[in-house]
Amino acid sequence: MVRRLAIVYAVGLESRGWGVCALIWVIAEISLGNDVMAKLSRAFAAISVLAIFATVQSGGSVMARSRRLSSSLMPVQAYLPPPSAQDMADMRRYYPIKKYRSFPRSIQSLLQRADSEQGACRGLADGQKYNGLSGPSRCNLSHRALVLLEEKGWCWGGSHTEAEKHWMRCKEIPQYVIGTLRAEGDPFTAADIREAERDAR
Repeated sequence: MVRRLAIVYAVGLESRGWGVCALIWVIAEISLGNDVMAKLSRAFAAISVLAIFATVQSGGSVMARSRRLSSSLMPVQAYLPPPSAQDMADMRRYYPIKKYRSFPRSIQSLLQRADSEQGACRGLADGQKYNGLSGPSRCNLSHRALVLLEEKGWCWGGSHTEAEKHWMRCKEIPQYVIGTLRAEGDPFTAADIREAERDAR
């Protein structure tokens, strides 16, 4: 029973379910008595520290991990829809694939897509569209391309100055945790996109 209480307490702590923790504590105090509760309080303190440490080390909270899991179950074609014919033509013109020949073949087209979407994301002012998509939509696509690249071990970084950043292996970035970008989710919500679409009319 003590083991079960400890597990439930740790889960309650992680999910910020303080009401549940308090209820468990009262029930345990009635059932086990003060002497046992004194020992349990020390055990629970240790468990709390371990739960927090494990959360930090794994790169985010339980909720963040659940968001990563739900989005990872989405097919890549839905998570990052294929570019339109016009987008493809623009990518070939402004971001020729030969620019990425020094990178592994498996990520070249994804790097090209990421640069293209990031360029559109930065270049669109409020109320503007690029090939039918508003700025927030483009920024979400840019973020998703970064997520897929991150999962392949490639990141945009190397400097605190944006102009000096470049594509590099994530493992070369000190203390970087793979999955950080997916845990963040899209930078813009559906409501943000609807508002931008209205402004663009």
